[in-house]
Amino acid sequence: MAETAPQQDVKVLFKQWRSGDPDAGVTMAQRFSDWYYAITVMRLGDQRARAPLEQACQIFAQRIMEVTNAEDLIDFAHRIVLDELQSAGDRSPGGDFPNGITGNQPPSQLLQTAVAQLSADHISVLHQTYARTQKAMDIHHDMPFTVLEARHALKRALAERVGVQFSVLPDSLDLDRGPLPLYEANQLRGNDEERIFEQWLLTDIDLCKDLAEFSAFAHALRAGALKDAGSGQSAPTPVTPITPSTKASTPRPVAPDLPTPKPDTGGGIPRGVLIGGGLVIALLAGAALLFNLMGG
Repeated sequence: MAETAPQQDVKVLFKQWRSGDPDAGVTMAQRFSDWYYAITVMRLGDQRARAPLEQACQIFAQRIMEVTNAEDLIDFAHRIVLDELQSAGDRSPGGDFPNGITGNQPPSQLLQTAVAQLSADHISVLHQTYARTQKAMDIHHDMPFTVLEARHALKRALAERVGVQFSVLPDSLDLDRGPLPLYEANQLRGNDEERIFEQWLLTDIDLCKDLAEFSAFAHALRAGALKDAGSGQSAPTPVTPITPSTKASTPRPVAPDLPTPKPDTGGGIPRGVLIGGGLVIALLAGAALLFNLMGG
């Protein structure tokens, strides 16, 4: 996969927006909606994620003018989505959640077909990690990069054997992403480590995409989809190769109107930057696009 251009820091975008650059505001909104999508869909699954995602986007847009210091931006934004996740019941224990990425087929069935391409060691480490049969402490010390390697091999097998159309499928591993499968498996050590990882996601849009598009498979892995894989106990259910025409779509949610802001009285966001609900629309349009692409 070709290298992507460096992502502009959201704090820089925030400062530009505060200075009256509406394009910077739209770009910033897209970054936050992508980030919120990755977190909510990974924690909750596609169907449960939509309402808290939309609510978090709206609250962010309604309250962003409260933030005057760019250093407070990420904590402010993260707190919003964490509150919405808590209201929604926080983390799903896993499950079989078909979506557009899976061609509306159960992800567990696609996994059972794809793992025929994997080594027994990779299958074992994926099941141990995601189904939590091995303790997080052991994984951190003994095999963080082995898990990342196994996940990478599985993602490639899903693309090659059953036609899953991933947008992020690098040719080589980025070892800095070692915590990624541990986050997906809810195996990071405590809330602080999870907070650090989620805020780090915001620095890399490809990492957000990787997390979001693999989420259905991560949920299935957590529910034990590979428990009997490679054991010969059962044959995988036949699956239909995924093509662009099999991807699902969903209606776009209606973006709420944002009141026209009052004229700036000194140091605030210039009037016109938010007229017509621009920031809310940008946030929700970004979130809706992701749901349409994923078929959530």
